[in-house]
Amino acid sequence: MPKILFVHTQTLYAKVTIPVALKCLRQGWEVCFHVNRPTYFGRSIPLRESDIKRRYIGVDILTPDAFRFVSKLIGLETEWLDNASKIKFSFFAKHFSNQYDVVIGAVKDIPLLRQFSQNGLPCFFLGYQHFPVFGRIETRLKNGNLSATNKSIFFSENAFANSHGFINQVRRTSYRVINFTHLDAVYRVNSATNEKDNTVLIFHPGGYRGVLSEPGDDQATCYCAQKLFLEQVCIPLLEHGLKPLIKIHPLRALHHDLDDMEELVSEFEDQYQFAKGAIELIGPTEWHWQKAFHASFILTFGSSAVYELWAAGLKNVLVCNFLGTSRSERFDFFEDIFIRTHQEYLQGIKTFGSTSPSSGCLTGQVFESFSALFQGNSTQTVFAELEAAL
Repeated sequence: MPKILFVHTQTLYAKVTIPVALKCLRQGWEVCFHVNRPTYFGRSIPLRESDIKRRYIGVDILTPDAFRFVSKLIGLETEWLDNASKIKFSFFAKHFSNQYDVVIGAVKDIPLLRQFSQNGLPCFFLGYQHFPVFGRIETRLKNGNLSATNKSIFFSENAFANSHGFINQVRRTSYRVINFTHLDAVYRVNSATNEKDNTVLIFHPGGYRGVLSEPGDDQATCYCAQKLFLEQVCIPLLEHGLKPLIKIHPLRALHHDLDDMEELVSEFEDQYQFAKGAIELIGPTEWHWQKAFHASFILTFGSSAVYELWAAGLKNVLVCNFLGTSRSERFDFFEDIFIRTHQEYLQGIKTFGSTSPSSGCLTGQVFESFSALFQGNSTQTVFAELEAAL
């Protein structure tokens, strides 16, 4: 029975490893997740909301409960819980890696994976966030066309690829472009006839990230900023007969959680005499994909969710730059979807629903490169390569 070790340096990197782990379990492989907190009989101290709110950027708690939390984010909690008893969780696995046949992590774990590779272990990495890639440290992949891969938008000379330094991240590896593995579950539920409704999906910036608030801001400051967020973003939508759906950030900071927004939205609806429920809130761990497919358009404020949405074929995505620019400015080379001012936002609401990046510009080229990957077979592609390495 093959033994595979999954390693991570941050909690959310497990978004892309968990689908592969579940596939390995279905094939009868032995699966082990390295953890960095004590576990007893597969159990650990629960991942607390305070753990997330204290860190909010770079949460690095690796425990069985943290992985369960991630499985819920990607719509695989039921399958994860059904298989949790078969998964090994080891504090020492990273130090005794030679007992495993394969080690796998995310692309951002490459420095860690290189250490295992020095011991002769086959080590693989999975794409994450804005980089849809799959590769192997040092050794060539069995399947893949490196020449064609290097001609793709992710490795050719352009502002998008240059800003992220993709080619530098994968030096001394063999790699190919594939979609993010956790989007296979999205592909399975996506209907080809997703009719748009009057909703607008809004990704809450999460707090303490230089968009709505700064690290350490007190409750009054954060509430004031989020009230302004509701006023500037939601009132224009409601006046145009659109229904705001606000998705709370999974790694929300203090004073920016679901209960905070519930209080603020209730006060907002009373103050401006909107009906109760005029604004809908989507919890931090609630799966948002079905609502995303039906939304008239989607608003982000510098979130890498743009790339996941594109990788699921959704092109009606916009980046707002009028509530704080620390994150949104990273997207300013996507001029087709970049809303620089609040005035632009007000003027464009009637037409945002027909947003479609032009194929002749960088935005369109990047969108088409992401959306072409949405085929629902990334996990199987990865598994086939792992099998070939044994």
